[in-house]
Amino acid sequence: MTRIFIPTLALAFIVCMSAEAREPSAEAKAAIAQSLAEIGCTSDEIEVVGGRYKADDAQCKDGRYNITLDKDFMIVRTNKAND
Repeated sequence: MTRIFIPTLALAFIVCMSAEAREPSAEAKAAIAQSLAEIGCTSDEIEVVGGRYKADDAQCKDGRYNITLDKDFMIVRTNKAND
């Protein structure tokens, strides 16, 4: 039983660590800022989570939004941020 448990635990740890948020590169931040500007938004809170970029609490013309972008900096999801 221990032979299965320890490798499974190690795999779970690795998966959790890869999903951890991290800071995007300067080039990625510039591309994200451009994508957000095209829809009239700005954000200072940008991070990489699970291979996607997240701009939380982006300030847009009609309020605050949480915006998700793919690896090509295309917006794939928006939802109203909790005020």
